Amino acid sequence: MSAKPRFWKALTPFTRRLTIFALLNGVALQLALMLVFLTPWQLTIFGELRDFVTAEQGEDSWGPMNRALAYVLDDPDRPVYDEIFFEQQRKFQYPPMTLLPLRALRPATSPDGFTLLGLLNAISWLSVLVTVAFTKMLFDLGVERSGMDRDHPPSTGERIARGVVVVFLALTFYPMIKAYTQGQIQAWINALFAVALWLWATGRPRAAGALVGGASLIKPQYGPVFLAWGALRRRWGFTTALAAIALLGTTASLALFGLADHVNYVDVLRFISERGESYYPNHSVNGLMNRLLFNGDNLGWKGRLFPPFHPWVYTLTLASSAVFILVGLMGRTSSREKGGVVDFCVIAVTSTLASPVAWEHHYGILLPIFAYFLPGLWVERSPGRRTLSWVVLAYVLCSNFFAASTALAPIPVANVGQSYLFFGALMVWLALLALRGRDSKGVPSPKG
Repeated sequence: MSAKPRFWKALTPFTRRLTIFALLNGVALQLALMLVFLTPWQLTIFGELRDFVTAEQGEDSWGPMNRALAYVLDDPDRPVYDEIFFEQQRKFQYPPMTLLPLRALRPATSPDGFTLLGLLNAISWLSVLVTVAFTKMLFDLGVERSGMDRDHPPSTGERIARGVVVVFLALTFYPMIKAYTQGQIQAWINALFAVALWLWATGRPRAAGALVGGASLIKPQYGPVFLAWGALRRRWGFTTALAAIALLGTTASLALFGLADHVNYVDVLRFISERGESYYPNHSVNGLMNRLLFNGDNLGWKGRLFPPFHPWVYTLTLASSAVFILVGLMGRTSSREKGGVVDFCVIAVTSTLASPVAWEHHYGILLPIFAYFLPGLWVERSPGRRTLSWVVLAYVLCSNFFAASTALAPIPVANVGQSYLFFGALMVWLALLALRGRDSKGVPSPKG
């Protein structure tokens, strides 16, 4: 018998099946998308990985942010959003606080040295590595707490095999890697969240709160939802750390850019909440409804246009956001899970699902959540097996880009199939709610 079959048989059933799943999802499915659905390889995870390895990224965030920074540094009288967002109709949709790191990096640039775009690229590339590393650490923590290896400690080969498979799964998780290749500041948020989740799971709530506070300076909807959650769960260390970082960043931004730009940003948020985005990578209730009602351009990115206001889209977007947030904050929570890791993940996913615009790269936060909970779902027999199958299906929907779904765009009702990632994330949210609501063995809740 060769060494290879002996090594394979020596692995635990969990590691073997995880390896098979990783190859099916990350290789076989991509080949099927190319051969059966004629998806260009550049649009599969293969293309995204090529761009990551060669450090090629777009300017989806960096272009609008650079223009906005140049504008505010010229010290104009007109607020930046009135000029760039409303007058020039360029989609600079980020709060003024996001310009702070760009402003801080500018002195490190020079015509003969690093460019600002190059520095941002490097930080984003490192952010991917941080996300992958902490995803692996969360997976190991999940294995430890599931008791999977308690009776039979894994061999060195087993540990290496699991590590390689988890890293492979992370690098083939489309939303996470897409954030980098598109030149999106979401790559930073994904890294911040992965570290924050690990800190929360290991009983460091203040540090977790500080990182979530940093993320909320980039993505404002995180702040109020996480603050409300922290207060309701009486996690004061987390809540005060989040508030302190958010206040510190906002104060610095006010000092550098002035009050007018911050007040002006409220107009942007109101405008976006009233319209959202119809373009198919928007995986939210708003995107689904805009496409279902053929309100706006489904297949083409309009850098200067939004879909027209539609009362039904607006009403259902507001209603769904309210439902997500109320259930996330007030839904059934067992005494054991209250303020625990499951609860923390519920509110994180809630913050994304409740947004009127949730691009595919925004769901990169799901990767470390999958990694942490998968071992425990494998170990449990009932209802864990049912939940495991549900979560595996959700992973397939969330980790891939199904370009062929754009063929559904002109078909009434059927075009809801373009929202496959939204439905996958919704499945994750529902699974987490189920886990949060039942009294069973779980991870001790951190205090703070």
